[in-house]
Amino acid sequence: MVWRSGDQRGASRLGTVGLGGLFLKTPKPPSAGAVVELVIPVPAGSPVRTRATVYNVKPGEGMGVKFVQMRGEDRLRLNQFLHAHLNK
Repeated sequence: MVWRSGDQRGASRLGTVGLGGLFLKTPKPPSAGAVVELVIPVPAGSPVRTRATVYNVKPGEGMGVKFVQMRGEDRLRLNQFLHAHLNK
């Protein structure tokens, strides 16, 4: 997954993920309150694009983000991706 916040950019592995937000593993996360643009690759179709706010920072580990803006079709693809992986 790739993310951008101001002039900070990164590629991170997903920790936990849900419909409301996710945890990104990154050694240098932006500070709490920062707005982050995310591109989440999903196997079926285009990547999910969303805007989120950083709400929890663990220095050296990563950041928890809460989704604040997502188009309907992106939410649907994320929902389908989560259901496919949770029902295995």
